[in-house]
Amino acid sequence: MQRLIFSLFMFIALVCQPAHAEPGSWFERGERLHYLVEMWGWLNVGEAEILFKPETEEKYTILARAWTSLSAFKLRDRLTTYGVHSDVQGEGPFYSTRQVIELNENDYKAHKIINFDRAAKMVRYHNIQGNEKPVGFGAPEHVRDMISALYYYRKTVGSVKVGDSYVHDVAQNDYIYRMNLNVIGKDKIDGYHSFKVRPSMQKLNLKGEPIGEAKDTWVIWVRDDESFMPQRIEAKTKFGSFVASLKHAGPASAKSRVISDIPETGEISNKNKKKSMLLETAD
Repeated sequence: MQRLIFSLFMFIALVCQPAHAEPGSWFERGERLHYLVEMWGWLNVGEAEILFKPETEEKYTILARAWTSLSAFKLRDRLTTYGVHSDVQGEGPFYSTRQVIELNENDYKAHKIINFDRAAKMVRYHNIQGNEKPVGFGAPEHVRDMISALYYYRKTVGSVKVGDSYVHDVAQNDYIYRMNLNVIGKDKIDGYHSFKVRPSMQKLNLKGEPIGEAKDTWVIWVRDDESFMPQRIEAKTKFGSFVASLKHAGPASAKSRVISDIPETGEISNKNKKKSMLLETAD
């Protein structure tokens, strides 16, 4: 359940950003976004922050941190993605070069590293915490990690209509998945005309062929205007429905509301017993 919640945080925080931005805005200044995640529509289960930092004109870093506020289990997770905006063929933007995933979820811990070797068309994966042997496997030439793939669509997609589908192969741990974002309808949500989007993920074999059934437990209602801001995001599980909402948005230089347990770099701890910083913040 804990890893499910972390995945929810990561997906929400990336698709909840404007998909159509003017030049010189988020892509150049960076962004810091803070989210509140609730269960059953009233129970606060945790928060997440996504920080996009343009390091140079060609290099970027995306830092995602998530944590729970329930005593039943503690989640303190950090995901850092590094990349460039063009490869040797001049394609781009948002090409992953390295991803570091650090999970601290009750008794479960993991320190996963994913390296993208584009010259060899390989992805190399290693879970250091689990004492697993490194593995390498072939990958499509323009494969990305899921976070960079979502940013790629944010930067490149213009208009959206019902029936559109956005497909990209992504590397997640030691497998390649086919990510499909399907625009399946339109609804009026909270007074706004919105597109209804159903994402899915399907594992691929070494030949690039789909294996099993695609998983599509997400539904996202994206506002039908130039901002493409979601009005509602839901993920249904056997434990109930999770709903996420954006509470704070600003440039990369904006104040961080992440708890002290999860610094940008360095050791992650489970010592912080304070309530949600978001709920304690009046602004």
